[in-house]
Amino acid sequence: SRPLLVMIVGPPRSGTSLLENIIISASRHDGYIALGEAPVLHEASARAERELGKDFINTLAQDRQAWTRHRESLVEALKSAAEESQAVSWSAATEPINQDGQITFVTKWPFDFSHAALAALLLGDAVRIIHCRR
Repeated sequence: SRPLLVMIVGPPRSGTSLLENIIISASRHDGYIALGEAPVLHEASARAERELGKDFINTLAQDRQAWTRHRESLVEALKSAAEESQAVSWSAATEPINQDGQITFVTKWPFDFSHAALAALLLGDAVRIIHCRR
């Protein structure tokens, strides 16, 4: 199925920007929205750690209510980042621009690699991680 989030991770000068541009330009009319280097996952991770403590990954894996709350919070943060990066309202950013009505967010913040476990835990099969190397 189609992912909700595509994370492009890798060190500087490894082609992350080029890959993001290729994905977005090839999929522009298919509901893909570039978030650029928005620290959405970093902020979600910091929020989870503040609320649940250092072992927040294990807590989220075991506490269904906390998992649901943090998953919804992450999805809302992705929508907010889309508004900021597109400089339009969320409703305008999500006009039916593809046939299935789905949106995929593409992010390439360099430090997202350290938050891959959180993204996988909260989004499951709805996240794809692309690792670029030099």
